[in-house]
Amino acid sequence: MNTHETIKNLRLNANLNQWYVAKELNISQPEYSKLENGKRKKISVELVKKLSDLYNIDIDVFFK
Repeated sequence: MNTHETIKNLRLNANLNQWYVAKELNISQPEYSKLENGKRKKISVELVKKLSDLYNIDIDVFFK
């Protein structure tokens, strides 16, 4: 599974919308949408850390 698919699946499984997650990550909803759609190729370690904290998961999930 690609990182962007993982990001989208985590959000859907948590029953959250893009607006909420974007706010929690301190980015815009359109920027978050790019993450889910694979249009943003590089994701900062800081952003991955925020996602792992938000979903209370190990950061390694994003690197499998």
